[in-house]
Amino acid sequence: MSIKEFMSFCLILIVPVLLPAQSGNSTLYPDGHTVDASVADTGYESDIAIDQQDYLHISYYDATNGDLKYARQATDDLISDGKFLGGTRYGDWLVFTVDSVGTVGRYSSIKIDSLGRPCISYYDVNNKALKFARFNGQKWLIQYADTGNVGIYTSLALDRSDRPYISYYDAKRKALKCAQYDGFKWNVEEVDRDINGDLGLYTSIAIGVDGLARISYYDNKNGKLKFAKSRAKDWVIEDVDTGENSKVGIYSSLALGSNDTPHIAYYDTTNNNLRYAVKKGFSWEKKVVDEKRNVGKFASIKLDNSGYPWIAYYDSSACNLRLAQFDGVKWLISFPVATTNQFGMDCSLCIDRTNNWHISCRDLTYRKLAYVNNRTIVDQDPLKKWRWNFR
Repeated sequence: MSIKEFMSFCLILIVPVLLPAQSGNSTLYPDGHTVDASVADTGYESDIAIDQQDYLHISYYDATNGDLKYARQATDDLISDGKFLGGTRYGDWLVFTVDSVGTVGRYSSIKIDSLGRPCISYYDVNNKALKFARFNGQKWLIQYADTGNVGIYTSLALDRSDRPYISYYDAKRKALKCAQYDGFKWNVEEVDRDINGDLGLYTSIAIGVDGLARISYYDNKNGKLKFAKSRAKDWVIEDVDTGENSKVGIYSSLALGSNDTPHIAYYDTTNNNLRYAVKKGFSWEKKVVDEKRNVGKFASIKLDNSGYPWIAYYDSSACNLRLAQFDGVKWLISFPVATTNQFGMDCSLCIDRTNNWHISCRDLTYRKLAYVNNRTIVDQDPLKKWRWNFR
């Protein structure tokens, strides 16, 4: 299948002990820049990934055209050897239309294989189906992974052999499913289902060093965060956070640390705060990370080179992007990450080999895909400082 390009780019349970917020002298991060300004309304549900050479890749939905799109950092070697023929270079980015058949590209999730090639799972709105696209070095190969009113809340992981695993929601059966491609066909499993329930929303999948898949997801009927781990013939299902009179677990984001320890960031719908859970032995330790106003939607978690979690998330009260870092002792909360307002929905975080962070998100003012990183600038406004919340 050939690539159809579209002109783009303009510029890019432990109850927490809450202590008073403190301010520290620091610099602000620069405003994000637009990645794709080619159409009136784009950048929805972005997901960012980084390859082994620290080049960035972003998948996202173009709402104006109903297309799946992909942006990649432009490098001279890619331009000169024609590996990405069909992409258009604008500034620091190459932008592509991956799939434009009908309305496609919602809930995209991107990973980069061992050859540095992007793989994307996403939802086909017209056919209510789960799709998967892989770039083979010359063109995008696109497949249906599952059909039948399935495929929202996709999350993609690749195992050590670059075989894709996709977790997603089955809207017909109101269940969590997982599809795995063995090189010849897609094998689909129903991971968790309650005949009278509704679960499997806001999925996030990761593959451990042991080769087993783990999935965090939301139980909509009971308002709780759940976790599934694959075994030889079935899945082990656990309740992570039952909410204690609140609904918790939407926007779940999963990362695996040393010894495949699961770390999950998620949103407390009842109390409007950002929460974090980590598996310690046989139990889950849970914590409120940020509770200032309405914060925590679109949570995205990654672990740095020391194994400490970082979480990018959205401040709905201030309409801005936040970032939380655990330094081994306490949580540090920054606000704002970028000095632009109406900025930060649909955020996705990755961390490179030198512990620099990179975030893709949506700029609400211009309705575009944006990108920001932690190259610091000197802050000239003494009223604008990092705000540290010590937990």
